[in-house]
Amino acid sequence: MINKTLAEVESEENPSDCTLESKASVLEMISDTLTSNGVALQSVKDDVNAVRYEMSNLKTRLDKLSTDLTRLMKCPTCGKDISPDFKLCPFCGELLHPHIFVNTSQLQQISARTS
Repeated sequence: MINKTLAEVESEENPSDCTLESKASVLEMISDTLTSNGVALQSVKDDVNAVRYEMSNLKTRLDKLSTDLTRLMKCPTCGKDISPDFKLCPFCGELLHPHIFVNTSQLQQISARTS
């Protein structure tokens, strides 16, 4: 009878001990999960910031390209759109800015003769 009572008392104590141990184990797992999620979350935040930085760079480059495209001029010979920075038309070979290649001293001599 005493053994039976002792077994009943132990079984009554053990469930609550098991329950407490089980709850402590669950809390420890939650804590570990939160810690690892915090590390993962920081990594995600760093990646998001890197993507934002790259997007900003791409937007700047896109704006520059858009501006460059609006500055296009037409070749006087073939009529194709070309950059105003070109000295020769890449399509027909027309000399676009002849004044760049002219010797300015010769221009002064020419203008003196014509005046």
